[in-house]
Amino acid sequence: MKWHCLHGFLGRSQDWDLVLPRSLDSICYDLFSGQADPIPQSLLEWGRWVNLKASSVAQEGRPKDRIKARGSENILLGYSLGGRIGLHAILDEPDLWKVAVIVSAHPGLPELGGPELAGGPRAAAPGPAAPGSRAEDRRVRLEADQKWAVRFKGVGGNEGVSGSVGSSTTWDALVHDWNSQPVFAAGGKPLPRNEADFSRSALATVMETCSLGVQRDLRAELKNLKIPILWIAGEHDTKFRTLAEEMAGLNPLFRERVICGGNLGDGGGGEGVGHRVPWDNPGEFRDVLEEFCGSLVRDKSFVSSNAT
Repeated sequence: MKWHCLHGFLGRSQDWDLVLPRSLDSICYDLFSGQADPIPQSLLEWGRWVNLKASSVAQEGRPKDRIKARGSENILLGYSLGGRIGLHAILDEPDLWKVAVIVSAHPGLPELGGPELAGGPRAAAPGPAAPGSRAEDRRVRLEADQKWAVRFKGVGGNEGVSGSVGSSTTWDALVHDWNSQPVFAAGGKPLPRNEADFSRSALATVMETCSLGVQRDLRAELKNLKIPILWIAGEHDTKFRTLAEEMAGLNPLFRERVICGGNLGDGGGGEGVGHRVPWDNPGEFRDVLEEFCGSLVRDKSFVSSNAT
């Protein structure tokens, strides 16, 4: 089985080295360092980019028709934005994937229906909507992400995001402000980020075109998906614990796992487990993945031993 690992925003492929079991046969993608060129312009395009990469790996040594005939051995592991990209990959080409592990990722803000929202490089914010409405939630999120995009481009200041983030475009200040968001309040210290390891243009493009504000609601498609998914969330990440619980009840092939602790002397920050689950408690995260792999080997089915 080959694990395909997708990091989150401001993540790097090397981040997975700190948390993955050594026994896993894995390939970890660098999404925002310039490896993807040209930059995909939507979550769906990113998903197709991942599928192309996974197909290329799978075809090494055996023809594609044989892959399809025997079933895929690919497992997708995605964290946060990488999880959202991963969901689009799975839904676009489900035959390519065996199972998935989705960590701290959103299935999409509820919408009223209609075609997939555009996610181009200059995606415009939705028009005025009633306060507290679903359309308003999307508008607020998209506007916030567009302000982040301006800062990552480094083209000058802008008003604070959600009233709590400054306007500096210097790298250190920008990363500090990013890590100061409420979603990261729980958990340990963030990993250091060096500007030289990223393409700021790529980060800005992704922030705008892959905003949760333009992502379609995937619930209806996930409900009918025939691929098992393990949804993981941190004990102190209330929002994503709720989402993981919701997803586990959406499809009989899905289940959730909440990871607790975080002060285990194994790289965890000692502040409990928040949004950055794998890095807040690497030990338990590894245990969960190894247990998950064991169930696949024993039963040849995630469903028979793990579905709830």
